[in-house]
Amino acid sequence: MFKSNPGVSFRDEGEDGAVLYNPDVDSGIIINATGVLVWGFIEQPRTLDEIAAFLVKSFSGVELEKAKADAENFMNMLGENFINEIP
Repeated sequence: MFKSNPGVSFRDEGEDGAVLYNPDVDSGIIINATGVLVWGFIEQPRTLDEIAAFLVKSFSGVELEKAKADAENFMNMLGENFINEIP
């Protein structure tokens, strides 16, 4: 399961997405509008399958396997600096 790190600050940049910043490790990252949706969704612990299903529901024409691969890539990009992986 994945959950957004509560210590990470979120700055909305409108249509351009958002900036995430973790002051504990002095690291920032820019996420796109889809990333913003997922970031909000993982405020509660979610499995990769739940995230993928959320993407399929949120965007027409997205296949589950593609959504799962994209969700996995996004979680990997965020890594331990921005998300908490819960066993």
